[in-house]
Amino acid sequence: MSCLIENGYTLGCRDSIGGVKGVYIATFDPVASYSIIVGEIGNYATATTPIPVHYKYDQFTEAASFAQTGNFSLENGSVFYDQQLTLMFHKQDTTLRNRLVLLAQGRLSLIVEDQNGNYWLMGKENGVYAVSADMQSGKAFGDMNGVTLTLQGKEREPAYRLTATSPQELETIGFVIA
Repeated sequence: MSCLIENGYTLGCRDSIGGVKGVYIATFDPVASYSIIVGEIGNYATATTPIPVHYKYDQFTEAASFAQTGNFSLENGSVFYDQQLTLMFHKQDTTLRNRLVLLAQGRLSLIVEDQNGNYWLMGKENGVYAVSADMQSGKAFGDMNGVTLTLQGKEREPAYRLTATSPQELETIGFVIA
């Protein structure tokens, strides 16, 4: 692998916004394969039967966040990326409780849809795990009653953007969406 810098970076237009629209969650597929072209995933395939289904978890505007932190050690010669997704679910109930139990126990695959219409694959090689859940009743009437869930993946590289621009296109490139 060449570590030579071969080009620069130019500033683009200021037309981007922050936030997460939703996330698609499935059981991690260790035998999945991806076609990667210029840093984007254009096709998903698996020999797993049945194919893992990605279920959509909607999020309110400005409630969820997706962050990736690069960790670079000169002493150890290592590079990895800590991927963190924080989701908020309002109103505690038995259905949410039961979903949280399953999410906390599983090794997951996540597709994050940001507010700019981009889809990002989180946990491509190693999967994603729930690392914390903060369940609160709130104190004042205006406080949130619900759960804040944090999911984490650790990967060799940052998350890959998918070439899809809609749930239908996610299915076109091989994902099963429900």
